[in-house]
Amino acid sequence: MKKSIKFLHQRNILPEPTEKDKERGMAFSLSCHGGATIGYIYNSAENELKVAMARCSPEENYNKRVGRDIVMGRLLSKKPNRHTVVKLDNTPLTKSELELLVWEWAEDQEEVWEAVREHNYCTVH
Repeated sequence: MKKSIKFLHQRNILPEPTEKDKERGMAFSLSCHGGATIGYIYNSAENELKVAMARCSPEENYNKRVGRDIVMGRLLSKKPNRHTVVKLDNTPLTKSELELLVWEWAEDQEEVWEAVREHNYCTVH
């Protein structure tokens, strides 16, 4: 059974579109700072989902490649607390259903990151 790592990327959106994006008819602009990369491995044999996330500080330039490398390391790590394993019910899931579950997991993680930022803790990648 093939178990490959899939990635989802979240980019921050600027409050106002740039002049260049306005000329293109865009209603928003993506920020080159901050964001997140989320990775997951779906094991259909055991019906479980392994997920991990890497956050990019708002002061740093977003880099998809670096985010993927960090997430891949977390997903493949044997150390505890580097990734989360979600046990699913017996229903097989489609790709879009899996991605929806992953986004919901990431939203829960955002609450943790907000608490970290509120208390001025440093974030560890």
